[in-house]
Amino acid sequence: MPHTKPQRLFAVTTSGLSATRWLAHVLASHPDVFVAHGKHALNSIQRGDFGKERAGSDIDSLVRGNDLQDFYESRSVEEVFAHYREASPAARALGCVHSYTVDTLVRSARSPQFLANVAIVNLLRHPIRYIASHHALVRSSEKHPRLYRHYVECVFPQALREFPELFLLECPDFREFLAFAVSCLGVANWIRDLSYPGIKCVQMEVLTRQVDALGELCEQLTGLSYAPEALVKFVDQGAVNRHRSSGQNDSALIFNSWQPWQQDMACLMMPPMVLDCLEHWNYDMSLLRATARFSALNDSRRELQPSLVDQLRTMDPRHPLLSLLENPGPNEIQQLDTQLHGFRMIHRSGRYHALAKALAASDPEEIRPNAMRQLRLRGAYLVADSVAMLWGAIANAMRLTPRLIVEGYRGFNLVEQRGRCWAFAHSLGPLDLVQLDPRDLEQLCDRQDCLVGDDVETLKHAIDEVVVWRDAQRRADLADLRLLDPQAVAKGHESVHAESQVSGEIMKCNLQLLVNNPKPRAKVSVILVDWGVRESFHSVRYLAKQTVPREQYEVIWVEFYDRKPKELAQLARQSGRLDKWLVMGYPDSTHYHKHRMYNAGIVLSEGDICVICDSDAIFTPTFIENLQKAFAEEPKRAVHVDEVRNYSKNFYPFNYPPLPRVLGTGCVNWTGVTTTGLDNHPDMIHSANYGACMAARREDLIRIGGADEHLDYLGYICGPYELTFRLTHFGRREHWLRNEYLYHVWHPNTSGCNIEYRGPDDGMGVSLRALRARDTGRIAPYLENPAMRQLRLGAEESSEELLPLLVRDDDRSWNKAAAHAELSRPPQLVEENVRGFNIFVYRGVWYALPQASGTLQPLKVQNQEYSQCYCAGSLADIMKVLNGFPQQAGFEPQPDLVEEGYLGFNIIQYHSLWYGLGQEEGEFLIAKAKSGGYRRCIPGASLAAVKASIRRQRNMRRMKAVVAGVINSVRLIAALARR
Repeated sequence: MPHTKPQRLFAVTTSGLSATRWLAHVLASHPDVFVAHGKHALNSIQRGDFGKERAGSDIDSLVRGNDLQDFYESRSVEEVFAHYREASPAARALGCVHSYTVDTLVRSARSPQFLANVAIVNLLRHPIRYIASHHALVRSSEKHPRLYRHYVECVFPQALREFPELFLLECPDFREFLAFAVSCLGVANWIRDLSYPGIKCVQMEVLTRQVDALGELCEQLTGLSYAPEALVKFVDQGAVNRHRSSGQNDSALIFNSWQPWQQDMACLMMPPMVLDCLEHWNYDMSLLRATARFSALNDSRRELQPSLVDQLRTMDPRHPLLSLLENPGPNEIQQLDTQLHGFRMIHRSGRYHALAKALAASDPEEIRPNAMRQLRLRGAYLVADSVAMLWGAIANAMRLTPRLIVEGYRGFNLVEQRGRCWAFAHSLGPLDLVQLDPRDLEQLCDRQDCLVGDDVETLKHAIDEVVVWRDAQRRADLADLRLLDPQAVAKGHESVHAESQVSGEIMKCNLQLLVNNPKPRAKVSVILVDWGVRESFHSVRYLAKQTVPREQYEVIWVEFYDRKPKELAQLARQSGRLDKWLVMGYPDSTHYHKHRMYNAGIVLSEGDICVICDSDAIFTPTFIENLQKAFAEEPKRAVHVDEVRNYSKNFYPFNYPPLPRVLGTGCVNWTGVTTTGLDNHPDMIHSANYGACMAARREDLIRIGGADEHLDYLGYICGPYELTFRLTHFGRREHWLRNEYLYHVWHPNTSGCNIEYRGPDDGMGVSLRALRARDTGRIAPYLENPAMRQLRLGAEESSEELLPLLVRDDDRSWNKAAAHAELSRPPQLVEENVRGFNIFVYRGVWYALPQASGTLQPLKVQNQEYSQCYCAGSLADIMKVLNGFPQQAGFEPQPDLVEEGYLGFNIIQYHSLWYGLGQEEGEFLIAKAKSGGYRRCIPGASLAAVKASIRRQRNMRRMKAVVAGVINSVRLIAALARR
């Protein structure tokens, strides 16, 4: 029977190989404690036998150690602990050992308030002994191809990107070199865990030897007392993998037994911050200090061995790893070694200095003494004798000092201060709430230059809602227009969420499964959706004529409203045309939700592969065949098929045109070989049709929680690409077919000028929430459908039994009632005669219409009856469209300086392109940039792309300098050896 008192929660974080299996059994020896270990099955400790495990644990950790990896990666910490409660509701204390590192634990939590109620201890082990054990583990994994491939293809390249000096180290044995580098990287990555202040660390060596220390830890974690005689038995038996130190100097013995190149590598890859922290926890790190680096190069008597570069070139002159010499990635570990929690850390004259990143200065010597005293009083400048002491000072200062969380998110800097999250317009520069006058703060909030929220996610959502008119307000002067009144802009672009706040009862719908033919041999399930708009159902006819047998795939049609077209009913009666037909029967008073229809199709599907695609497209006979081949080549994929579009009205009503005609007059995105979106386009996210066709394994779609049913996906701004973004974070690779395309011809409301209801987008038709999921690494949906959750948890119900769960959580927010007033408001004229166009705003979309066309008529926009009509998500974006037209007298757009002094570059935006210009180059001239007249000028399709190119160049210069230095040393040693 469950206890009435709240259960005690705990977590032992570690990077592994630290007697964690042993410790889990020790904690679970109390009958009122539930313990999960690593990524093993949740009941592996409760059902395990400690005595038996001591013999075969190495093999078990390799074979079974990642059984629940997806379980932990796809859930928040809160959800994981909820599963612990379900697994052991009667436990008085429950938690995990080695299921998280400190970094992954913090990042997996939805709120810091939850972690505040969890007892957290980080388990340490001497790095030399850790490297020795991990090295043996990597070598033994060679017998397990899946795990070893992970080390070879993922971890080892990361080590080379972080430490390009490894290319020049001796490499007498490639497998030995790889295993040792992977193990050293494991220790280097501790920097991500040791940079969180307030987390207690415990030495594994102490726990395995001292009963008192072990008992104190168990009581601290669980709040329960442990019998001393039981703990003595565990200490006497020793750890499962015998992780017990034989003496104080065994680490030195291990280090001295290593080859010189191994000693060099270990010293090279140890961040000073890690060494400082481990010394704070009473480990002797003298052997790994940088003074021991490259000891092998100082031994001129030894014959020179081939380096890693030599070995790679011997194996393959074009070995993929050699590309890292030319294109090194970002050195994240080195960056973490000099920055922590919003502070820049500087080591100078034996002391450690920390400057808040919100300050313009990057060096204490740049600050005047008077200003320095003020900064120290405010907690923006800190000094300490060790890294550990500096962490404590930072933890105290963070209570009052602004901490920069995210820099430059859609024109805002996100700062944490006074227990809340604040967003300040980037143009305001560094701000401190302690120093800010309350009246000034109020004005900033009124202008929406300052936003406040309880967490980062809420704050980003608020920024997304105001960014359209913020951009219009900030950039209107670029086009020499009058400055728009912010209130007028706000009225012209109401938030989509205002339309959803209505009163009324929970909606009801009339689910009808009209056709349900079993397809037990289906390998592919094609899901087609409709919301009462399809006039032609030709896609069903094309899909009936495929090169693969009909029993290998099924066609599922899902209708949102209560609509049953006669033509579709006739197709359903024809054998082999339609396998499943679901009418969801929502009332016409609701906005449609495509993602709800996607989930309905997944629930009904029986194939291994689910395909969500345009329901009025033209399919070639090889469509299903090529999809099957794509997944046969690589199962872990999210496959997209681009769509060739023709805007000629000659094919409306649909008249089954041959493909050569579709590729002819009126075709807008065919190059003759492929689509423009797949032809190395710099802005693929907007040029390729991410919503046309997406395919993934049904099992993968279920494991990530199915399509996201968040309110932002109501209406037409949504699509299966949000599934792709989350699948890529789940380990599935985005892949576009180059031998198969969909084809689409014009019908009313087929263009980007869509006047239907829409959720928040980036101004170019891509959902902001989907982009946020892509950029934040999110796997789980923001709102999971109950039926999908049942499938994810292994429900055994049939699809007919699961269908009612699809609509169980529907609420009034889908109702159109609140939107009627806004939807009936006519288009608003904003600007007249801008380069011969009038600019209108209608339902949050901005339109440019030739003056001769008169007032904007939405139905004409929808049916494409205007010879010229352009739309965008903001005034700034519609001006970019007009700026691309031939210049008129007296009108010349000016370059916009977006960021100054980014790693020695000024970043400028001109039209839709971005340029990084070296600060020494002076004034930016577009003609000079296009002609190659600048020595340092980097163009790109986005701000992020330019910054990435600048960082790559910087890293390349650093790596070349290191390589040149090492090569000179080698040459000198070789010359001395010849004497």
